[in-house]
Amino acid sequence: MARSTQLLLACLVYVCFQTLSLVSAGRQRYQILSAGDEAMLQGTWSSGSGRVVTGAGFFDPRTRSFTPPNVPGTAYSFTRDGFWEFAKYRVTPNPRKPQCITSQLIWQHGSYLLHSNGTIQLYPIAREGAQLLTSSCEEDGGNTRPEEMYDVSEEYTKVDTWIDLHHGVPSAAIRLTDAWGNRSPMLWKIYDPPMMLPTDAMYLEYIGIP
Repeated sequence: MARSTQLLLACLVYVCFQTLSLVSAGRQRYQILSAGDEAMLQGTWSSGSGRVVTGAGFFDPRTRSFTPPNVPGTAYSFTRDGFWEFAKYRVTPNPRKPQCITSQLIWQHGSYLLHSNGTIQLYPIAREGAQLLTSSCEEDGGNTRPEEMYDVSEEYTKVDTWIDLHHGVPSAAIRLTDAWGNRSPMLWKIYDPPMMLPTDAMYLEYIGIP
């Protein structure tokens, strides 16, 4: 009995030691990004399982249509020379009508500035982004709601990055924090260089033509 207790204690000590070692290793590269760290920001970062990814697999700019992923999530892509792209798939249940599920798909791209104080500002290209809202219930519009233009600038006061275990593999992660202290989901780097559509404006604007 005493020997079993000793073995159990030894195992617990070993597990605690390994956990602390992993945590320590994961935090060794913790850093708050600021101007000059664009190379560390470069890549495609995706939440959760990584199923939501920027690029042509999510949004087709020729038909301005979406390909919904299997699961919801968020993704950002950044280049080291100041461009970004955003993809989001959100599913919202209706507590009053459990059979009615609303989904939201968003895509946009543009340029960004990473400042010396750690603030990052994301500037979308006007009238290029897209949003699509759909519902599983006909009384809520069904799947017939038209695609809308979407260009919303974003600003975050902090971008912090570190190395942590993701599905058992050490991976780079970031979080974006806004001025109110709200933090984005943990985003994992899944591509570097990033998976992106062209960073320049992709549409021509004709003034006075309907």
